[in-house]
Amino acid sequence: MWQQENIASAVLDALTAHIAVIDNKGTIIAVNRAWSEFAHANGADEAQTGVGANYLTACDTAHGDDADLAARFAGGIRAVIAGERDMFALEYPCHSPQEQRWFIGKVTPLQALPGAERGLYIIAHETITERRLAEESIRRREAWIDDVLHMAGTLIVVLDRRGRIIRFNRACEDTTGYRFDEVKGKLCWQLFLLPEERRQVRMTVQEVVRRGIPKRHENYWLTRKGERRLIAWWNNVLLGDTGHVQYVIAAGVDITELKETEGQLRQARMALQRKTEEQTMLLNDIDTHIWYLKDPETFGAVNRAHAEFYGMNPADMDGRKVYEMCGNRAEAANCIAGNRKAFTEKVPIRTLEWVTDGQGRKRLLAVNKRPRLDEKGNVVYVVCSADDTTEKWQAEENLRLSEERYALAVKGSNDAIWDHDLVNRQIFYSPRIYEILGYEQLSIPTDREKRKALIHPDDLPLMQQAIDAHLSGRTPHYQLEYRVKAKNGDYKWILARGQANWDESGKPVRVAGSYTDITERKQVEAELQQAKEVAEAANQAKSAFLAIMSHEIRTPMSGVIGMTELLLDTELTGEQKKLAETIRESANLLLAIINDILDFSRIEADRLTLESEIFNLSSVISSTTELLEIRARKKGLLLHCFVDPALPQYLLGDAVRLRQVLFNLLGNAIKFTEAGSIDLRVTGEMESTDFVHLRFEVRDTGYGIEPEEQKKLFQPFVRIENHLTRRLEGTGLGLAIADRLVTMMGGRLSMESERGKGSTFWFTIPLPVFQTAPFAHERQPTLTAPSPTASSPTAPSTQPTSLSLPTTSVLPSRTNEATLQSCASKPPAASNLLATGPSALEKQVARTERPKANLRCAPILLVEDNPVNQKLISLQLKSLGYTNVDLAISGYEAVDQTRKREYALILMDCQMPGMDGLEATRRIRQRERMKGRHTPIIAVTANAMLGDREVCIQAGMDDYLSKPFRLDALRHAILQYLEAGG
Repeated sequence: MWQQENIASAVLDALTAHIAVIDNKGTIIAVNRAWSEFAHANGADEAQTGVGANYLTACDTAHGDDADLAARFAGGIRAVIAGERDMFALEYPCHSPQEQRWFIGKVTPLQALPGAERGLYIIAHETITERRLAEESIRRREAWIDDVLHMAGTLIVVLDRRGRIIRFNRACEDTTGYRFDEVKGKLCWQLFLLPEERRQVRMTVQEVVRRGIPKRHENYWLTRKGERRLIAWWNNVLLGDTGHVQYVIAAGVDITELKETEGQLRQARMALQRKTEEQTMLLNDIDTHIWYLKDPETFGAVNRAHAEFYGMNPADMDGRKVYEMCGNRAEAANCIAGNRKAFTEKVPIRTLEWVTDGQGRKRLLAVNKRPRLDEKGNVVYVVCSADDTTEKWQAEENLRLSEERYALAVKGSNDAIWDHDLVNRQIFYSPRIYEILGYEQLSIPTDREKRKALIHPDDLPLMQQAIDAHLSGRTPHYQLEYRVKAKNGDYKWILARGQANWDESGKPVRVAGSYTDITERKQVEAELQQAKEVAEAANQAKSAFLAIMSHEIRTPMSGVIGMTELLLDTELTGEQKKLAETIRESANLLLAIINDILDFSRIEADRLTLESEIFNLSSVISSTTELLEIRARKKGLLLHCFVDPALPQYLLGDAVRLRQVLFNLLGNAIKFTEAGSIDLRVTGEMESTDFVHLRFEVRDTGYGIEPEEQKKLFQPFVRIENHLTRRLEGTGLGLAIADRLVTMMGGRLSMESERGKGSTFWFTIPLPVFQTAPFAHERQPTLTAPSPTASSPTAPSTQPTSLSLPTTSVLPSRTNEATLQSCASKPPAASNLLATGPSALEKQVARTERPKANLRCAPILLVEDNPVNQKLISLQLKSLGYTNVDLAISGYEAVDQTRKREYALILMDCQMPGMDGLEATRRIRQRERMKGRHTPIIAVTANAMLGDREVCIQAGMDDYLSKPFRLDALRHAILQYLEAGG
C-alpha cells in the first residue's frame, strides 16, 4: 500500500496540470508539485490553497474580478460531489502583469484505490493559453477573410460538398437582393436560377466535387426584382485533411452589361470577360488584386494576382516598401498619399491609380482601401483590392473619340440623321433632311399627325407596320423605303433606317436613325424594270415563235424522214436509193439546223441544263467518228483518232452534249478541208484518282481562218467563208453553241489557225471519274482507224492509231446474253448513225430486237390528227411487226375508244383540235385510277422546246418521243413498255 501511494504521488508530481484532491466536504487532502508552485508564484496563502485548506470555502470567499468565476466553479464542484454531474469544467482567464493566460478547471470523482477511502475528488487546473491564442488568431484571420470577401467586387459563394451555401458575400447580396441569412444552408441550384439552367448548374457543382478540379461556366441569376443577370463563374475547391473536396468556392462576375455592350466597347468587353473568367477565389485563387498594408508605406500579405502584376512571388512582397514597386517618384507619392489617407481618416476610400507593372507598362488600377480597426478604434491594417481597368478606360476613351468622329461625320454626311425621344416627344433632324425635302431649318412639323400627312398614302401602312414591329421587339432594326412629300409637292423616295433603345421594363424610349435620298435610284430602277419587262415580253414572243415554228416544221419533217426510212427499206434501184438517201440527208441537215436554233434559244434563255450520267469515253468518241468517217472518206480525207490509253474509261457527265461538241468541231474540219487529214487527239491530266481534266484537240489541213474572222468566230450567226467555193457555210450557230456548252461543262474552247496551214480547235473539260465499270461482261476490242495508202499525197507519216472501244454502250435492261454476242460479232454500219443519237453498236442491238409472238398482236391505240403522220406511224408499226393498231384522230375519240377497249399501249399526239393529247391523258388517267388500271401512254409530238417533256409527264404520260424520230427509237420505246407489261 505504501508503495502504491508513493507511485501515485510521483505520477501527480510529474503532471504539468495543477492538481488537488479533496474530500466530499471540500477539504484539500493532497496537491501535486505544479499546484504548490503555481500558488507560490501567484502569492497565494498556503492556508487557503495547501493541504488541509477547504477549497470550497476559498472559492466562496473570493472577491474582485474573480468572484463570479470562483462561485461558478464552486457550484460545479458541489454538483459533482452530490452526484448530479459526472464531471464539471470551466474555462477562465488568469492574467498576470507580465502576460495573458487562460486555464481550464475540471472536477472529476477519483477512482478509489483498493482499500482506500471513497468520496475523493480531483481538481485539475490546466493552462490553455496557447490554444486560446491560436483560436484568437484564427478568429482574426477569419474576420480578415470576411473583410476580403465583402470588399471584393467579385461575387463569391462558398458551398459545402452537397452544394449548400455557407458563404455569400456582400456583392452577391447587392446583386440578388437577398441577404445571406435568407440563403444560408440552401442548395445553390434551387435559388436564383432559370428553370432550364438548374440541372446544368447542379451537374457542374457535382462534377467539381467529384473530380476536384476547377471549372468555368456561365448562368443567369434571377434577382428579387425579377431581373436577369448573367454571371461568369470560376469554381475552385478546398480540400479537407483527408484529401477530399470539402468546399467549392465559386467566384463570379456579373457580365450582363458587358454582353450588351456594342461597337467600340466590344474589345474592352472581351478583355474584361477573359479577365473575369480567369479569376479565382480567396487570396491566391482570385484574380482581383488583394493585399493589406501594415502602414502607408509597407506591404503586408499579397495575393498571387497582385504579386504577379509586379512580376514577383507573393512571399517576396511581404514587408516590401510601396515606393520600391513604383515606376517613379510621382507614382510612389500618389500611392502613398492614398494609403496615408485611409490610415488617418479611417474610412474606406476608392481611387484610380496609374501604376507601373513588372513589365514597365502603365496600368490603371481601380483601388478600394478599407481600414481595419481594433476595439479602440485604431487602424490595425488596411485591406486593399484592385482591378486593372486599363482596357475599360481605353475603350471609353476610344468611344469618346469615336463619338466625336461620329458627330463630325454626321455634320458632313450626305445622309440625314434623326433622333426621336419617345418619352419627351422631341425630334432632332440634321440639316441634310431640310435640304432633301426643300424645307427651311426647323420648319418640318414635329406633330405626329402632321408628319404622317407627309407620307405617301400607299406607303403609310407599310411604314407603320415596320415601326410597330421594331418597337415591339419583333425585328432587330427598322429599315424601309417610302415616299415623303417635299416642300414643292413632289414626292421624294427615302430609305429610312432606325434603331430603338428600351428601358429596363422593355418600353421603347428612343429611336434614332438616318434618311437617305434614293429618288434617283428609284427612277433608274423603274426604267430598268420597264426595260426588263419589254425584254421579257420580246423573249417570250421569241420563245413562242420558236415553239410554233419548231412544231410546224417538225410535223412535215417527221413525214419526210419517216417515209424516206420506210422507202429505203423497200426494194429500190441504185439510182432511186441514191435519190432517197439524198432526201434523207437533206432532211437530217434541216433537222440539225432546227436543233441548233432550239439549242441556242435554250442557252440564251438560260434554260438548257446538263445531265450527269455514267458514260464510256471511247464509246462516245467512236459513235461520233464512225459517222463522220464516211463523210471524210467521200471527200478523200483521212480521219485519225488517238485516245491516251492511260485515261479512265468511265466518267460522269453529259455524253450527249460532249458528242454534240465533238461532232460540230469534226464536222467543221471536214467541211473546210479539201485535202489531207483530220486528227482527233484526246489526252488529259489526272487531278486525283477521282477527277480528270480532258483535252480534246481537232486538227485539220484546210486553208485556215483569217485573223479578222478568228476574232468573231464564236459569236452567234457569224458564218465563215469557204475559200475554195467562196461561199458562206452553215448557220453560224454551231461554234457558238459548242462554246456555250463547253463553258457550261466548266471548260474552255479555243482555236489556233494559220492561213494555208490549217486550224486546230481544242477544248478542256473537268469530269469526275467513275471507278467501277458498269458492265462486268464488257470486252475491249481494238478498232483501227483507216491507214493511209502509199499513193495518197496527203497521207500523214504517222502509223495507224488504235482506239480501244467497248463492245457495248448503255444497253436496254432486257437485252439478253445472246443478243450481246450477236452484236459483238457483227459491227454496225456507220451510215446508220446520228451524231447526237445513240452509238452505232446500240442501234445495231436495237435492230436485232423483234417483238415476241405474244406481243405482235398487243392492241395499240394511235392518236394522231395529221393524215401524213397517221400513215407514217401506222407503216412504222407495221414494219416493226405490230398489226393490231387502232386509230383515233382527236382527244375525244381517244377517251371514247379507251372506254370501249383496253389497250396495251397508247401513242398520243399532243396538239390536236378540240381536246388535245394532254387533256385526253388526264381524263384517261382519272378513269383508270377508279379501276386500278394503268395503260402506258407515250407522247408522240412535234413539240421539242425545253419543258415540253415535263409537261407531258405531269399530264400523266409515261414517255416522250419528239418528231421526227427514228424507227429504232420507236421500237425501243414500245418494247420497253410492252415487255414490262408482260
